[in-house]
Amino acid sequence: MTITINIDEDDNEEDGADDNRDNDGNGNKSGDYDVGDDGEEGADDDKCGDQQNYDSGEWQKNTNGFPKLPKFSAQPGIKVALSDDPSPLEVYKLFITDELINSWKVETNRYARAINSKDQQLLSNRSRFKLWTPVTLQEMWNFIAICIHMGLDKKPTLHDYWTRHPVLHSSFSPKVMARERFLSILAFLHINDNDSFVPHGQPDYDPIQKIRPFVYYLNAKFKEVYQPQREVCIDEAMIPFKGRSRFKVYMKDKPTKWGFKLYELCESSSGYVWSVEMYCADKRISNKPVDVTMRLLQPLLDQGYRLYVDNYYCCPELWNQMQGRNTMLVGTCRKNGVGMPADLFQNRQRPGDFDFRRKGQLVATRWFDKREVVTLSTIHQPQLTETIGRYEVKEKPLAVIDYIKFMSGMDHSDQLLSYFPTRRSQQWWKKPFFHLLSLVGVQTTILLNKHRTQHRRRRTNLARVLKQVSVALVDKNVIYDPQADNVPLPMDRLKGRHFLSVCPNTEASDSRGKKAQRQCKVCADRAKTAGQTPAERENKRKLTTT
Repeated sequence: MTITINIDEDDNEEDGADDNRDNDGNGNKSGDYDVGDDGEEGADDDKCGDQQNYDSGEWQKNTNGFPKLPKFSAQPGIKVALSDDPSPLEVYKLFITDELINSWKVETNRYARAINSKDQQLLSNRSRFKLWTPVTLQEMWNFIAICIHMGLDKKPTLHDYWTRHPVLHSSFSPKVMARERFLSILAFLHINDNDSFVPHGQPDYDPIQKIRPFVYYLNAKFKEVYQPQREVCIDEAMIPFKGRSRFKVYMKDKPTKWGFKLYELCESSSGYVWSVEMYCADKRISNKPVDVTMRLLQPLLDQGYRLYVDNYYCCPELWNQMQGRNTMLVGTCRKNGVGMPADLFQNRQRPGDFDFRRKGQLVATRWFDKREVVTLSTIHQPQLTETIGRYEVKEKPLAVIDYIKFMSGMDHSDQLLSYFPTRRSQQWWKKPFFHLLSLVGVQTTILLNKHRTQHRRRRTNLARVLKQVSVALVDKNVIYDPQADNVPLPMDRLKGRHFLSVCPNTEASDSRGKKAQRQCKVCADRAKTAGQTPAERENKRKLTTT
């Protein structure tokens, strides 16, 4: 199979971004996943302190003493205690805990009180906000369960999850919560205190202060629960959004061109997201690719990890900061980048040509397949190896083979997220909020499969995990009232025509001359609830059941 890695040099435009990248650096990450021989690890080389700084030498064409591979000293795997056969809910609550949901409950009630006290006279008599009652912890869990259900069962509008229409009807949401109650919680949902926000233009202003606590919390939980394997990768993820925002970006080569950008460090083999950072156009934070990489990689330094990146991040300057930290680097790069060997690109290449230069522990290779592919590696010998494709046997550089294999972790995570995308929202901060909530479902599936693989049990999939989590989160003591929750009655009764029948033993007429008659069940139920709001029906139901 032919491998093509796109290394375009067209500028990528970003609206409001100060870290414009020349291209998306995605490349074509599909192809043969053969593992090349990258040499043996040196048990005595725990630290690469003798590695030569790339600025202190010249690029040469030799491989004497290369590579010097450090020992991998981390202990990868699940770091928390789980039962022998954990349920999806048990793993899910490793990330989303009762303490977190309780903090959301407090902030949601705080925001609701502030809005109702300020805008009470502006609300109509039938406004759902006037019927607001403080949300409870279990209601917040029910709200999360419905949000998960909405990702699994896609409908045109929110109201369709409570519709009576036979084509769109589903019973889960009406059984869990009334529609008006769900919409009220969604409107008042908050995860940070508005009173603590610093206004725009002030020195300590944080553009993503509405969602910053959730990002910090998940980063801590992702690291606390799991330690990644030796190979990790860094790439960007896009959250679709076309509304107004100061840090919305445009990336023309991405499938999702408009939205919010996330920098993610993932485990290459599984796609587990170990660290995430949201681009927010904050001038206090450097958005240079090298600085972003070092911030994400900082907790993994000095442990023998191998980082795979695309040509947005990979450059000699990055290796200059990484060397001596017991961490290796592999990636595609741009041939006109600062510090690249100029003589490597003087001659014109034809398909199959291969050349390299070395400086210290950094090797730059140039290989021509269907187009020119330039890589930097501190691991792989600069040589070609045979790979078997579908139709032919082709020689490829070892660095290219491993790059294709280990850069697929981010793609796997994005693929799982695309199956059940986040719902639409007009408020900018709720878009990354629901995206991160969906990411927790993906993380749960990955951890659950790792645990089951270790114990030789059958693996599961994302849809099955989300279904089990959504059902397990719901309060089992919810009283189900079909009329209160607007659940349709049997269709044969709704479609039928209703006529009065003569009641036995009631032939005598009343004072008005009318005979005693039964009431139609359907018509009577409609009359009882005519003109009532969902809250009034709920209060009446509670009175009749107590």
